[in-house]
Amino acid sequence: MKQFTILTAILILSFQSYAQKDWSKVDFSDEYKATYKIGGKTSKALHNNKTFIIGYTIGQATLMKGSQSSSSLQSGSPKTVYSRATIIGINQDDYQQMVDDLYKELMDGLAGAGLTMTDGEDVLATAYAKKQLAKGSSKIYIYNTGDNPTYKGKKSIDRNSIFGYTAGAGAVLTDISYPPRNKNVFLTSKAIYGNFYQYLADKEGYNLLSMNHFISFASFDGGHGYKNVKISTQPVISIKTSIGLMNPKGGAEIYFKKEIWGTGKWAKDIRKIDSGKYEIVADSDAYIAEVKTIISNLQKDIIKNIKASL
Repeated sequence: MKQFTILTAILILSFQSYAQKDWSKVDFSDEYKATYKIGGKTSKALHNNKTFIIGYTIGQATLMKGSQSSSSLQSGSPKTVYSRATIIGINQDDYQQMVDDLYKELMDGLAGAGLTMTDGEDVLATAYAKKQLAKGSSKIYIYNTGDNPTYKGKKSIDRNSIFGYTAGAGAVLTDISYPPRNKNVFLTSKAIYGNFYQYLADKEGYNLLSMNHFISFASFDGGHGYKNVKISTQPVISIKTSIGLMNPKGGAEIYFKKEIWGTGKWAKDIRKIDSGKYEIVADSDAYIAEVKTIISNLQKDIIKNIKASL
């Protein structure tokens, strides 16, 4: 998965309450202890400069893994059991439409909050963007996402999980990333990106916003004693979201201290296909509806607090 991190603003959310909620009535900032730090100069720059969403992606886990180990050291090693789960039944066209809808909601909401939004055509036409594009680097992404923007990812050999997902839900081994269709992006996957973004913000005069939601579909729980160990696999939505905000006057901090989970009510069946391997069959409409409802209301809460800071 293409990765993007702006250290000036990180939002981390994990959805862990298996009871159904009316998400439209949830005050995310209050219930999950949110902090918004948007200084006066940053707020003024948000007013005075155009805002470009440089990257927006919803990542959907497709293969997850959990493990549980015993306390007994037999032959020098504890006993460990593993469980792998895949999710099937999700309609990708409907999922893509959900992403497009949520992106539009975010754009419209930020405009309604008083920000001047741009689709990025002017950004990609700047001398700086053209200079970066001309470098031909495989780690620089300056392009329009087109009609078929999805791409698959898998964990790197040096990681336990794909970067970005809820750690407590289980390791994500493969996923599909969904950017919105036909939108401009300006990103780099370089671990050390230097002034790649700040120069665009400073010299060209833009507010730069990124938002990435990472959706997991299962959790793994178990128990262990001195010799015995077991593990169970449960369907449940969990979401981790990261936000980056940067402009000519600096950046902002947005983060939530408490974790949050969704439900597993969307699961129609859990099938054992082999020892320690399962398929979770999703009701596509129910799964997409729950993900969309949570993210939609989360984004509204973020927009409300950005507006309050202006």
